[in-house]
Amino acid sequence: CSIGYLLEHPDAVVNWEDYHPKNGKYLLHTVKLVKWGDGKYIYLDEATDITETKQSEVNSRHQLEQQRIMSHITQSFLSTKDLESCLNTAVEQVGGFLSIDYIITSFYNTQSDCLRINNYWINPDKKPTPLNTENFDTLSTFFKDKFISDNLQYYKYNADDSYLKEMGIGAMLCVPFFEGEHFMGTLIFIDEHGRIWSDNDMQLTLLFGNVVANSLSRQGIETHLERISTIVENSPSIVVHLNNKFEIEYHNPSLTETLGYSNDEISSYGFSAFMDYTTEEYLKTEIFSAAYKGTELTVDVPVIKKDGQTCIFEITVFSIPSGINDKGVAFTAINVTDRRRLAEELSLARDAAERVSNAKSSFLSNISHEIRTPMTAILGMLEIAMKSENINHIKNCLEKMQTSSFHLLNILNDVLDMSKIESGNFEMFNETFNIEKTLSDLIVVIGVKANEKEQEILVNLGHDIPKFLFGDSMRLSQVLLNLISNAIKFSPKGKKIYIDITLKERTDESAVIEFSVKDEGIGMDEEKAALIFQPFRQADGSITKRYGGTGLGLAISKNIVEKMGGVIYINSKVNVGSTFTFTISFKTVLVTR
Repeated sequence: CSIGYLLEHPDAVVNWEDYHPKNGKYLLHTVKLVKWGDGKYIYLDEATDITETKQSEVNSRHQLEQQRIMSHITQSFLSTKDLESCLNTAVEQVGGFLSIDYIITSFYNTQSDCLRINNYWINPDKKPTPLNTENFDTLSTFFKDKFISDNLQYYKYNADDSYLKEMGIGAMLCVPFFEGEHFMGTLIFIDEHGRIWSDNDMQLTLLFGNVVANSLSRQGIETHLERISTIVENSPSIVVHLNNKFEIEYHNPSLTETLGYSNDEISSYGFSAFMDYTTEEYLKTEIFSAAYKGTELTVDVPVIKKDGQTCIFEITVFSIPSGINDKGVAFTAINVTDRRRLAEELSLARDAAERVSNAKSSFLSNISHEIRTPMTAILGMLEIAMKSENINHIKNCLEKMQTSSFHLLNILNDVLDMSKIESGNFEMFNETFNIEKTLSDLIVVIGVKANEKEQEILVNLGHDIPKFLFGDSMRLSQVLLNLISNAIKFSPKGKKIYIDITLKERTDESAVIEFSVKDEGIGMDEEKAALIFQPFRQADGSITKRYGGTGLGLAISKNIVEKMGGVIYINSKVNVGSTFTFTISFKTVLVTR
């Protein structure tokens, strides 16, 4: 064709290429006609070896196609969360480009300590003999040791290994992928007929392995972040992130759900939505500032809910990264109002129990002294009386023995009454009684003690008080006796004791009567007065040593008054005196003559 063309166009030049498969050479032919001296034309063919040029062109096209494939694969892995599907597509593209027979994707299982096949791709264009993968698990230990222990970036096999030949493997290239320093698996490229792995092959497979490793690492990070986000979003605890200006950048739903504010209110007002100014400034200037510098702190702060309720929240503050070369502050918060209240109540109960325990110990010491004193007097007087023949002397001893016996009996009665009260067996016996007679009998008994100290007992019985009442007169007398006895005991010689009985309320069936016993004695302050009705307690330990007593009388009186449906209280001032007041509602009784 070129000769015919040249004969028609003798001045033209024709170029064409020729390939010689025996030696793999490419030749560029430059052909033209040269007019000789006799007017004839000579056919001139100049051949140039362009094998290297053609190979360069092939390599360039190969590299461009390789770059296109890797760019497409990289973009695919970055833009999808379906790594399984993306990996399958990428394996097909790489396998087709390399014209490889098989690609096996395997993942390392830490529990079984071996590789497990995840994807097994066979080139559909080459249709190779299926691999015998029954013994593939045996190779996993070999691969794992090579990549973990020997720290290899890849492993190539080209030799004639009978074991691999049994599996139909002529050449094999293994590329590992890691997440950080953790071995995750391998990409295994296999050719059943053998293959020399070129630099381009190595470049493509290693880059593919890096893309898979990075994608798995990204997926792991995203999964971890999603898991943390789910935990934070659903946490019952409040979680808040602040920027470096200590402004709220993020909060989980628990903040609005717990406090009752909307997201718009939190965004608009920040901390001032649920804290007073003093608390907010304290957090920002002291707590958040310290946390920003790296100190983790836990403090209790008052928080105001939308409904106006103030609660105590325990917040734990710490610093976290926030952007590039910067950090912020975060804190978690839980409502500890009930917990703190319970802790305070437990603390008060513990303190009260300790006080009762100490008081009981002191009581045992005091009561032993109180019992020993009259017992010693009784035994002493008895011994003197037995040795005496003087009837007057013996009578005097017997009178003192009787006085000591009554004192001892009163002590035992107090202890027994307190025991009944604590065990719940303290009983009341209601009956019709004459209030005037009950009071008169009581004054006769207690008047002896008052006369001994030259004290005067002044009684004021309201004229409008019903004469006959229905209730437990014996327990009423016991309360009045305790109060009047204390007034006499703690008042100096020659002072007055005031007893006032007044009607506070009256109906056809009942009457509320107020009893008060006032003295001019030593008195007490408010702190001691608050404890005076507790069992085994007196206003001061020195009182017991100075005045004696068990410390049970007022506790018993309080229980009696409360069992009768009344209340008892004290007003006292140091060195001025004390007034004990109690009110009881009695049924009224109409007595006909």
